[in-house]
This record gives sequence, structure tokens and C-alpha cells, in this order.
Amino acid sequence: MEQIQTDGTPIAGTEKQPHFTSDGLVVKGVEIIKTLRTNYLVCEQHAFMSWQCSRIVRRDFHITTAKMYKYGKSAHGRHHQIEQMLRDVTDEADAIENMARKYEMPSPISAAPIELTIVSEQAHALFAALVTVDRALTKLLHSEMAQVADDNCAAFFRAIDRLKRIVFGRR
Repeated sequence: MEQIQTDGTPIAGTEKQPHFTSDGLVVKGVEIIKTLRTNYLVCEQHAFMSWQCSRIVRRDFHITTAKMYKYGKSAHGRHHQIEQMLRDVTDEADAIENMARKYEMPSPISAAPIELTIVSEQAHALFAALVTVDRALTKLLHSEMAQVADDNCAAFFRAIDRLKRIVFGRR
């Protein structure tokens, strides 16, 4: 956590250090995850091949799942809404996976792995849904469905947006 001196400058060694993938993309929220005290702590690495899922993971995953974890620990009313939205996200991921099932995974596809810290079962479910959609979307983008692949995944991305709005208190 960054500490500030009275003159407004950071105290040496307390600045937030950005985290990067091996290809130089920023992964946000890592410092927030490190502040959580949880018994559920899993480190996962995945090379997201679609820019859509990679962007969500790098920009939103740690921050969103940290908030989900905090709401899960309290009796806050958002907990049940988050659970419902997470079910919607996983249902949409399953639908996309079923749509892409008949297509082959293209090879080789290069993507830099992103290391994520997973702090709860809810966070793991969100990670699994993103991995599922990433693989399915990659298949669709390399098939005759390429021109409508994004359209077919729109419901999933809307479900992710609804989840984030609930988590961050924006309706």
C-alpha cells in the first residue's frame, strides 16, 4: 500500500508497483488481492487467447473478485445478487461452449500467460467461466462463425458487466 509523506510524495518503497504479463500488458488489482486474508488462495496461470477475455482478466478480475470476497464475508445484501449474477455468467459461458463444441481449436496460437490469484470459490467460478469463453471464442473466431463470434458472445459480456455493476454498487 502506497504511503504518502506530508508534502504529497510517496515514501520510498511503498509505491504501487504495476504488474505485467511477459508481453508487457498491465495486470491491475494485484496489490488489492495481496491485502486480503483468506484461507482460499490459489494461483492460476492461463494464456488467454482472445483479446476480449484477456482484457477483462487483466483490467477487472482481481479488483472484482476482491470485492466479491469482501461481500461474501459480510451479511451485505449484495451477496445474493452476486451469486445470481455469477450463475448467469456461468450459464452464458456454458452456452458459448456448447456453440463452439463442434469446432477445432486452432494451433498454434501464442498468448502470454497471465498469473491470477484466486481468493474464493466465487472467484474460481468466474475464472473458470472466463477460461471456457476464451477457448470457445477462439474456436469461433477461427471458424466460419468468425464474423458473428462477438455477437454470439455478447450475452456473456453483458452478464460480466451486470456482475461488475452489482459488485461495485452501480446499477
